Amino acid sequence: MKNLFVLHTQYNLILGTGIMLNRYKEDQNVLVVYAEFTLSKELKIQLEQTFSQVFYVRDRFDNGKNDFLNIERDLYKKYTLIKKSVVGNHAYDNVFISQDRPLESLIVGHCKKQNRQCKFWHIEDGCDSYFSINLVKNNLDYNPGWHTKRSWLFRKLLYGSTYCSDERSGLYIYGQSKYFDGIYVIHPHAVRPQLKNKPTIEINQEEIIDGVNTLYSDIHFDLEESSKYTLFFFDLVERYKNPEAIKTVVTDIVSNASKEDSMVLLKYHPRETNKFNFNSCGNVIEIPHVIPAEKLLCDLFGKEVTVYGNATTAILVARKLNFKTISVAGFECSNNFYMINKLKEMGILVPSRF
Repeated sequence: MKNLFVLHTQYNLILGTGIMLNRYKEDQNVLVVYAEFTLSKELKIQLEQTFSQVFYVRDRFDNGKNDFLNIERDLYKKYTLIKKSVVGNHAYDNVFISQDRPLESLIVGHCKKQNRQCKFWHIEDGCDSYFSINLVKNNLDYNPGWHTKRSWLFRKLLYGSTYCSDERSGLYIYGQSKYFDGIYVIHPHAVRPQLKNKPTIEINQEEIIDGVNTLYSDIHFDLEESSKYTLFFFDLVERYKNPEAIKTVVTDIVSNASKEDSMVLLKYHPRETNKFNFNSCGNVIEIPHVIPAEKLLCDLFGKEVTVYGNATTAILVARKLNFKTISVAGFECSNNFYMINKLKEMGILVPSRF
């Protein structure tokens, strides 16, 4: 068989690689990378050694111009690039997509024309399969508005049936598009109601670990041995509603961990420039930003670790790997009951106070 993977983020690449290695390793597997981060030379080498063929739509994030004409011009350019490439000349048996956005909708239409029997699969993009930090987007009747309908009409006129997007109906959740035959997720029992009408395939621990170890085999961070660890994943500090309160919470966590002889590991957001100072609180180690969260979790797999965070993908993965996982969302986003209940469904502890 021949399979196509269209992926954007480090998390997408980890899951896509793990799924490919465990379920489709004997097939011919083509990867299209539409990066939302800067790919390192080392990661490119790993991808090109792992997949049969890799095509880069872009290898770094570029926000670009967000006006209507520039968006449509950029979409046309990228679709034409793929369609005329070696990637676009193949007929695929399976297509795996992490974000069903406009470019993916054109790729789907193109692949359908090449092979009417092609199957389309969604690979979860993280929290969006389960909840949103934005309270409004957790409403079942949330609709992004007229601008999506205008774009849909324009693209239908330009591309015809090749444009397979459902955005006219107001869909906004990745994985919800009608062209998907099923979805791959790490917590199938906790997916949003909008995704429950599709077959779900569970991504297991082995697939996460294999994806991480394959793509990041060159990255190492030597941790001191400890009988137990306490790990805190930070969002960007500017995103917290009350950064000083978060600092107080983390200070208490660090202090209590030190009393229990637990080594404290702090993992900041890669773009963070406003870090807290906990050096006086005990044995605290800051993890370098180049170490992906999933890599750190896999290196700690099997050890006694308590993981803290807000509502990031990292804590969803931590729970999947059977770590004791605690979210500060009950303290930071106390009115987002939908999100809090979803975290609890996954087995993540969400205390209202610390």
